[in-house]
Amino acid sequence: MKTTKKILISMIVMMFMPGISVQADVVTYNFDDGTLQGWSNYEGASEEFVVSTQLADWILPRSGDYMVIEAVFWDDRDSDTDVKILTSPVFWISATSSVEIWTMGGRGSVDTPTWTNISGLPAEAGADFMGAALRRLSDGEYLLFGRRSSVGEGIEAYENIGWDAPTIAAAVAGDSPGQRYVVDIIDTFSGSWGWTIVDDITLTDVTLVGDYPIARGPNPEDEADDVPRDVVLSWAPGDFADKHDVYFGASFDDVNDADGSDPLGVLASQGQIATTYEPDDRLDFGQTYYWRIDEVNAPPDSTIFKGDVWSFTTEPIAYPIAGERITATASSSDLDQGPENTVNGYGLDVNNLDLHSTELTDMWCTTMGAPEPTWIQYEFDKVCKLHEMWVWNHNGMMESALGLGIKEVTIEYSVNGTDYTALGAAQEFARAPGTADYTPNTTVDFESVAAKYVRLTVNNNWGGLLPKYGLSEVRFFSIPVFAREPSPESGATDVAIDLTLGFRAGREAAEHTVYLSTDEQAVIDGTALVSTETGTSYSTTLDIDSTYYWRVDEVNDAETPTTWQGEIWNLSTPEYLVVDDFELYNDLDPDDPESNRIYLTWIDGLTDPTNGGSTVGYMEAPFTEQIIVHGGGQSMPFFYDNSTAGYSEATADVANLQVGHDWTIGAPETLVLRIHGDLSNAAADQLYVKVGSAKVLYDGDITEPIWRQWNIDLAGLGINLSNITTLSIGVDGGGSGILYVDDIALYKSAPAVASEEIWIEAEATVSITTPMNVYDDPAASGGKYIGTEDGVTGDEMDAAPADGVATYSFTVQGGTYKILGRVIIPGGDSFWVRILGATNLTPGEDPDQPGTGWVRWSDPSDGAEWHWEEVFSADHDGETANWTLPAGTYTLEIARREDGALLDAIVITDLLE
Repeated sequence: MKTTKKILISMIVMMFMPGISVQADVVTYNFDDGTLQGWSNYEGASEEFVVSTQLADWILPRSGDYMVIEAVFWDDRDSDTDVKILTSPVFWISATSSVEIWTMGGRGSVDTPTWTNISGLPAEAGADFMGAALRRLSDGEYLLFGRRSSVGEGIEAYENIGWDAPTIAAAVAGDSPGQRYVVDIIDTFSGSWGWTIVDDITLTDVTLVGDYPIARGPNPEDEADDVPRDVVLSWAPGDFADKHDVYFGASFDDVNDADGSDPLGVLASQGQIATTYEPDDRLDFGQTYYWRIDEVNAPPDSTIFKGDVWSFTTEPIAYPIAGERITATASSSDLDQGPENTVNGYGLDVNNLDLHSTELTDMWCTTMGAPEPTWIQYEFDKVCKLHEMWVWNHNGMMESALGLGIKEVTIEYSVNGTDYTALGAAQEFARAPGTADYTPNTTVDFESVAAKYVRLTVNNNWGGLLPKYGLSEVRFFSIPVFAREPSPESGATDVAIDLTLGFRAGREAAEHTVYLSTDEQAVIDGTALVSTETGTSYSTTLDIDSTYYWRVDEVNDAETPTTWQGEIWNLSTPEYLVVDDFELYNDLDPDDPESNRIYLTWIDGLTDPTNGGSTVGYMEAPFTEQIIVHGGGQSMPFFYDNSTAGYSEATADVANLQVGHDWTIGAPETLVLRIHGDLSNAAADQLYVKVGSAKVLYDGDITEPIWRQWNIDLAGLGINLSNITTLSIGVDGGGSGILYVDDIALYKSAPAVASEEIWIEAEATVSITTPMNVYDDPAASGGKYIGTEDGVTGDEMDAAPADGVATYSFTVQGGTYKILGRVIIPGGDSFWVRILGATNLTPGEDPDQPGTGWVRWSDPSDGAEWHWEEVFSADHDGETANWTLPAGTYTLEIARREDGALLDAIVITDLLE
């Protein structure tokens, strides 16, 4: 009898529980494909772990060519830094599971941390920590910690910080069946510096949760609040689910304990196919509901996998109006006892906002003998549909004797501040007790009136002795009749142009009037109407590089008022649409379904002889260029050899690029490419681009070893832009050489280029002192470069030296400038840089050399080939250095810091982005 995959997996999952010995997998992560192999960085951290190759002679992978290391290596941590966490794929543990984690380097305390939950890490971090932890997914609790036994500088040997099988078995012994686990690599180190390297992680006798049998991804999220009463529940099904049993009710115990044989009144739907469930009736206000999805396998086994119990709480009938949205005024006020105290939260217990103090300066009180009638008025920031008002009466310690609290009051409301309507007859406010645990003891029903102003006119107080009147606090509640919760959020940037605007409806709305425009005033005026919707969304296509304003008015002709005008929201679309940024290509074997080698998209002459003498990518992995890049981490190397065909061309089917065939979507006007030339190219060779049948010639110099921006007017192509089929890059002429292409994109307006750019050959110094010298290299710009030979002299790590300094003179028109250097950095080498006479330097100079202007340009990207790097400050988190220079002539100095760093050319530019 043949066993189906579903049955087999069900058996495995049922068996793979703590304490049950079964055959399991050995999973090793060596990272030698250049990826994190399913491990993921914690989203709450600003810094990450990355896969890297050898960084120095003493920083090597434990095996193979790759290891995991901090993205900002050798990070200066004189101040607090965010937690870094790298998380493994999810797995089940067996009775014989063990974990090996090999680490090298790192520095920090040897104390064990005390936090127990990943949320908000470090919750109770007792010490800096670098190491690993075993985490249970169901509650986030850390069960085991591991760290190096030797912690400090220069620890260059790998050490296993994992756990053997008995240790893990003891840690999970009390866990319920079916628990899932992950391993976290953690760095919470702050102060001084430190680093962590990880390689060759092995999980023995575990089962990865690639096949997930239970329901997950609840919508609304577990423990969500303020959920609409007409919510439709949805979830992601288990990987083998054929049908779904839905349990739903207001009792946790019932939902948790019920099953098919004893439904306890909460089995809402049994054996359904859909992964959504809509309750039969609208849910109650402010009620917590519990739900569970059991996944049922297909026959013949029909195994049921009990799901987790999730919960949510529905929206309240009304919401408090925040005090900052209310302006309070009064007929009179005593010193420090103004009317604003009744809405600003003064006197409310921070741990229980329903309790008020007895401090008089936390309340409002009138002056003795002030003109009457006595009144206090509240103005909201917009018209609201009022539900009720809670009242804390005057609560001074002498209140029981003096009775300054309001007794009888006339309440009026108004939409315009001129025409007022009384809210029924005069009402009585309950007396306050004069104690610090005072909770509101009067509730005023506003009967859903529309109002922007509420005025309380005092008729008398509780004591009847003194002509003084006061209140402690009021809290207004309004019914949510306005459209709210815009999606995307107001202020969102880089919003996809193919967009569906969403919002949460006002409670009484029958339809929604949507206004949308790049003209904010037209939206304010209501002249930018685009649609009237019965649903809570509107789909459209926007233009790129634009800011849009939108609002939604809620309309119901059966209500008064009929329309509630919404707030003005805004969003911005991306500056450009990516045609190809070359970041999605990889080196995986073509048989791998995830393979995406660059030469399989950009077809060259090796693949198709009609493309002439072109070669896209390198002959061995990595196939993309990863040093000479304009943006991101990869660019396209394009080799051309026109000795036979007279041309070289690479062509991509636009369907395989990120932008698609229709180049009118988003209203772009310019095609932009970034081109990097090479000194070996012949200036007479002609670079070109073909968009479909339209050919455009490059007017730049392909011998320049620097990134240049090429702008092509789309309208000038004279072709149908709504159906672009191919994009080609080619070179005509008789020569051969190499070009690099990166960041091909469609723009409305092309990005700015430098208005001032000063190119200096590194050897063209005013002066240069040994041990810095000039050397010959045909691959260098001008055939020469400067630097210090590796091992010739000592390093100048802490301060700029008096010797080994190259000096240059240059003149600028005035502005703010950055510096780029064409460098070779064999491994961890660096320079000192400064401009004498600069009026400002951001982010700042080396703090250990105040007043000198020196920038510690420490560790530009390593590489044995010439490449461009911006001058940055290693003392300021690698931020690019910018110098402010009034018009005039200046002196640039570049000094040796670590021998082996080489410099070929310098560019000073006012293009800062």
